[in-house]
Amino acid sequence: MKTLKTIIAALICMLALNVNAQTADEVIAKYVAAMGGAEKLNAINTVKMEGSINAQGMDIPITITTLNKKGMRMDIDVMGTTGYQVMNTTKAWRFFPFNGDTDPVEMTETEFKSGKEQMDLTDKLLHAKELGYKIEYAGKEEVDGAPAFKLKVINPAGEESFTFIDEKTSFKVKQVSKRDIGGTLTEIISSFKDFKQTAEGFWFPHTIDSNIQGAVSFSKITANAAVDESIFKP
Repeated sequence: MKTLKTIIAALICMLALNVNAQTADEVIAKYVAAMGGAEKLNAINTVKMEGSINAQGMDIPITITTLNKKGMRMDIDVMGTTGYQVMNTTKAWRFFPFNGDTDPVEMTETEFKSGKEQMDLTDKLLHAKELGYKIEYAGKEEVDGAPAFKLKVINPAGEESFTFIDEKTSFKVKQVSKRDIGGTLTEIISSFKDFKQTAEGFWFPHTIDSNIQGAVSFSKITANAAVDESIFKP
């Protein structure tokens, strides 16, 4: 027969586990609340991000304009020479004269597919179930010295990635995924920092640091401004 001491010890252990346990749904609910709620996240239709990327000791101005599910354009200025990368629902092109381009170059199907995912402003965590994503709670890890909830995300194609939600702020602070870059499956680690609220009341990270492209800092982010769809053609 179990002693009273053993039963009490087991009960305390069970209660501790219940207090500390998290589910993916609970973590996502906290994230959605931190971002202003489901209604706010669903209201985003356009985003314009103005800033710079640090490369080879230079701060290179960039502007990224996205119209939900319809188009995305990145304009970049390298030492006075301007270029762009643009896509719509059917094709994508790049024109980088500083890399030797004399005319717009059509991007590959793999590059286009990757870009289309970024063109979709639908929040994947909020709409995971209806989009066919599976999300599992995978414990805790530290991100930049702070505890974060780790979520394993499996997209409809069966590809796995990991999203990290800061335990204190409930913002998404890190993402780890794999992507085909130049025919090689490459791990991409992105960190999201310096969250600020726009004049329209939306929350965005103003610094995104990636092991592939380096750090991008945005000085201005505008949501739901009018966008002319003609900018999504070369």
